[in-house]
Amino acid sequence: MDQNKDGTIDKSDLKDLYASLGQIANDSVLDEMLKESSGPLNFTGFLTLFGDRLTGTDPEETILGAFQMFDHLNTGFMPEAELLRVLKNPRGEPFEENEIKAIYKGNPPITDGKVDIKAFVKMITTGGQDELNKANA
Repeated sequence: MDQNKDGTIDKSDLKDLYASLGQIANDSVLDEMLKESSGPLNFTGFLTLFGDRLTGTDPEETILGAFQMFDHLNTGFMPEAELLRVLKNPRGEPFEENEIKAIYKGNPPITDGKVDIKAFVKMITTGGQDELNKANA
């Protein structure tokens, strides 16, 4: 998604992503999406904004696709250290420590330092989200 590999997702990156999903992105919609971010749009902020805007696509599938980009060997897993790096990325809207603890309280599918991507996405889009909402309350 981050075509120029600068750690943020800009308007050009969003247009390319929409195109890869067979949709034409409206410039004004993209501008509004980028304005909603409190700073440079990183991966975490992107998941929230894009999932809300992509009509006709299941938000769980959108999130799954985003996490799968960290599965370079197409194994269905990503390193736990990479997950934490993404969640704590200081650019954009990083997860707070209490939010990360809430995710772990939900017993994420992590074994031997590897995150089961499909199970993790399922957890954060269903039951795990309740814990995250409690942490933000």
